[in-house]
Amino acid sequence: KKAIGIDEDKKIVLYAPTFRNDGKDVEGKNVYRSGLNQLSEINFDKFFNALNGRFGGEWVMICRFHYHVSEMVDWEKLNSEYNGKIINGNKLDDMADYLAVTDLLISDYSSCMHDFALTKKPCFIYASDLINYGTKERGFYIPLEELPYPISENSDELIDSIIKFDAQKYKRDVDIFMERIESHDDGHACERFVDFMLKKLN
Repeated sequence: KKAIGIDEDKKIVLYAPTFRNDGKDVEGKNVYRSGLNQLSEINFDKFFNALNGRFGGEWVMICRFHYHVSEMVDWEKLNSEYNGKIINGNKLDDMADYLAVTDLLISDYSSCMHDFALTKKPCFIYASDLINYGTKERGFYIPLEELPYPISENSDELIDSIIKFDAQKYKRDVDIFMERIESHDDGHACERFVDFMLKKLN
């Protein structure tokens, strides 16, 4: 939080959309469809009020875009338009640093949602181009409706999902999903890896 200039008492919602590659919109890059359009559709007054009402605290949004998108963003303008609550999430290299301090994640089709699920903190899917992405662009390894994360296709649905978020159901659904995909994280993977390497070196 210090590295990107956020007060330690602020709560963080991380917006991390994936990159679209089925067409071009600016300088040969899918800049707007890869997060900027979706961001512009959100009613931020209602959005931040919903976060505060459901989870408490004062919130800011970090936007972690694909580097093609981040290069095209006028971050000062974006920050000014949203009263300092929209923050550049491309200042630091490691996505894990952002996930570590995030209180709530919003993504669309990025695998970062599964990394974040290990924390059991709330994650929401905001996918305004769901049909196009699923049928014409890349498709899905697992149908989105089989994932444990609430799905929204527009700003109103996203805000409603936040207001109605059921923490107990969410944690139960995440546990079931992790069991289904056979996640066996026990906190000792590095230890086993080092032991393996030392045995090979001896």
